[in-house]
Amino acid sequence: MSQEYLDCELYLTNYEQAKLTVDGRDYSGRPQLDEKLQQELRRVVLDDERYGALLFHALFPAGDNLLNGYRVARELARSNLRFRLHIAATAPMELHSLHWELLYDTEEKLAFARGQQIVFSRYTSVPLKANEALAAQPKLLIVISNPKNLGEYQLAEIDVEAAKQEIKRALHNGERRIDYEFLEGPATLVRIRGRMNQSGFHALHIQAHGHIPGGLGMASLVLETEDGNADFVNEQHFSEVFADDRNLRLVTLIACHSGTQTRDDPFSGLALSLVRRGIPAVIAMQQALRFETATRFIEHFYPNLAQHGQVDSAINEARLRLYSAERGNADWSAPVLYMRLEEGRIFDIRKISDQTIIKPSPDSSEVDWESLVLRLNNGVVIPILGPRMTQGLLPSAEEIAESWAREYQYPMKMQDDLPRVAQFIETEKGQQTPHDLLVGKVFRNALLAQVENQDQGPLRQLSLSQVMEKIMAHRFHHDRNEPHRILAELPISTYMTTNYDSFMAAALQLAGKKSIGEYCHWNSNDLNDIKASADYQSLEGTLANPLVFHLYGHHERATSLVLTEDNYLDFLRIIASDYKFRMPERLHSSVVNSMVLFLGYELDSLHFRVLYRTMVAELKDLKRDRIAVLQIEREENQPSRVEVLLRFMKKYCHNLQIKVYEGSVRDFLFELRNHWEKGS
Repeated sequence: MSQEYLDCELYLTNYEQAKLTVDGRDYSGRPQLDEKLQQELRRVVLDDERYGALLFHALFPAGDNLLNGYRVARELARSNLRFRLHIAATAPMELHSLHWELLYDTEEKLAFARGQQIVFSRYTSVPLKANEALAAQPKLLIVISNPKNLGEYQLAEIDVEAAKQEIKRALHNGERRIDYEFLEGPATLVRIRGRMNQSGFHALHIQAHGHIPGGLGMASLVLETEDGNADFVNEQHFSEVFADDRNLRLVTLIACHSGTQTRDDPFSGLALSLVRRGIPAVIAMQQALRFETATRFIEHFYPNLAQHGQVDSAINEARLRLYSAERGNADWSAPVLYMRLEEGRIFDIRKISDQTIIKPSPDSSEVDWESLVLRLNNGVVIPILGPRMTQGLLPSAEEIAESWAREYQYPMKMQDDLPRVAQFIETEKGQQTPHDLLVGKVFRNALLAQVENQDQGPLRQLSLSQVMEKIMAHRFHHDRNEPHRILAELPISTYMTTNYDSFMAAALQLAGKKSIGEYCHWNSNDLNDIKASADYQSLEGTLANPLVFHLYGHHERATSLVLTEDNYLDFLRIIASDYKFRMPERLHSSVVNSMVLFLGYELDSLHFRVLYRTMVAELKDLKRDRIAVLQIEREENQPSRVEVLLRFMKKYCHNLQIKVYEGSVRDFLFELRNHWEKGS
């Protein structure tokens, strides 16, 4: 059964500054993590208990407020304390590299990272919101990489069949079992990504060799090429393919040194590069690991995870079992956990037993792929792109809102509501302030953060559109299933988007198509522009020169952005009263005669509701059969969401035949491309 823990977080700023937070109270103090201590730690590195004791007393010096806070936390928690170590991104590399899993309280004879009185994890903050716990057993994809030419690199072969048998035995141990699948065929990066896309796995387990070049540098995971040879996939390329996978909760890397920070960058290394991409929990190895130790870890970790769903508790228990089986061997502390999950939960065992999955009715649960492909080939499909299209590329609206709410001291509720927070900032700081912040600071910084520090200089000299183009070119090279790339490959002449970015235009350019870009002239200041431009009303895309029409504005003109609450209300009022004039005439004609695909929208957001009210005003009275395919992603802890969605849409679209696809944007487009390629 799962246990309840008292949360305690220690934020370490540098060698001599830290703050411990427990039960809403802060305890600031001065640890003593200087060079003298580090020399002593290097001297006793093979004595794990001595190392842990020295580290504990340096982190919580006698008489310091940090030690007082820790003792208060232990008293309040009684037996169960969830301890998260949060090292500042700006802290010296040496602090990140210390073996924190060995922390040992000599007074209570208590090791932080083994056992259940304290469960230990490392926390690294990134500007991405972690996914909620699943209300279902997780699906696990298992990958074992054993290239046929490992001997050329002085790397030992991995006994794949033995590893499979041990993993099977571990996963069938206990009352509850995890739904798992082994990856068939060569363990290529493309094959891994493709299988993850197709089945929506929640967890990924990779057993492979890890490699760090001499003198440090980018770490690599030794995967396979299609012909079975070694493929040294560096940390950046490896992590990129998982950047927008919102199903993925846990990645476990059974690979030597996969948990090691490789450079003076808090997100360097295989594990931390995944953390940077927003993966909520990553387990990796800090050192070389024997096959027998890896097997024992798997044997104890997954059955415990299946029992209660708490990853930090499961890894602590697995470390304890390793410690008990191999006394005198510090391999027990090799697994390191980076975690950003509430209560440490991958999935919520408390909600599974009484969970009722409500499935949509048969006439509305399946996409008619044959009809969709036929319409696609006839040029009568228009995708409308929403916020989820940019997952892994730009922070979400909720993340931007929460960041701004903190920075500008937003005093009201719903601090994750971007239109409300933006409205407050505009009121306080002046008109167009949030618009300028969004395109001039938030977007640019988010994109620059995705490249190495040494590569950022040249990008800073480019326009935001050019930066987006460079980022997309790099991403497309490594990910054929990126949603914008798939859309760019399909025979579509018109794209509509409520996103402000130019990713779709960049995708089309990389596909050899020169797009026409325009935004909706909804703003009262744009009225003269419409009157002066005959080209606006005649806008029309072709397969060679597709039209990308931005309904809510484009980042190159900040005044065009529909961002604040007032902007949304003005947009709805102006478009509703003057739709045919504000929307280009030929585009309007295309929309009413095409199948509309809504891709990447949240049902309950103002962003979607304003869009849908606008579209329905033009579509609901058409007396012909139509299909609207709305892609949604089922939330396991909200099983009735599909039913709610259907009721909402049918309320406003009495004359539309509704087809709902359950899955991610990536899944839907991956299937669509497959059906199109087979039918073409």
